[in-house]
Amino acid sequence: MDAKQLNPSVLAFVGDAVYGLLVREKLADTPRKSGDLHSISVKLVNATAQSEAYELIKEMLSEEEIAMFIYIIEVFSVRICKKRRAR
Repeated sequence: MDAKQLNPSVLAFVGDAVYGLLVREKLADTPRKSGDLHSISVKLVNATAQSEAYELIKEMLSEEEIAMFIYIIEVFSVRICKKRRAR
């Protein structure tokens, strides 16, 4: 799959799924009830938490990866503004 060829919404959808799976995989190693694991994952898999995670890893990303991240953020920022104006 060539990320450059994907619609930004689809790319974000796939990225969210991958990030969510990585978080759940890490949480599965902890001895907790599934309901607790779900609550923790909800706190970790959201826009704010993902933005904070990006800040932690951005020094490890290539220029191309950073550009893709910024592009997706800009696309969604425009869509959110348009939806708010339409209300």
